[in-house]
Amino acid sequence: MKLSPELLTLKDVSKYLRIHPMTAYKWARKRRIPMIKIGGQWRIRFTTLQAWLDKEEDGRKNNG
Repeated sequence: MKLSPELLTLKDVSKYLRIHPMTAYKWARKRRIPMIKIGGQWRIRFTTLQAWLDKEEDGRKNNG
């Protein structure tokens, strides 16, 4: 059986991004960060988080 990619919690994301957990929650709720709810809890694949960061970084480079 193959395991699915690692799913991160809001707490994991906040630690990785070095932001307050409430900020991560607000971003998820407002769809600023592409998280999904699974069993009532926000989750995101690590690869999706990396892709989102790359996109955000590219957008900042293009906007000056």
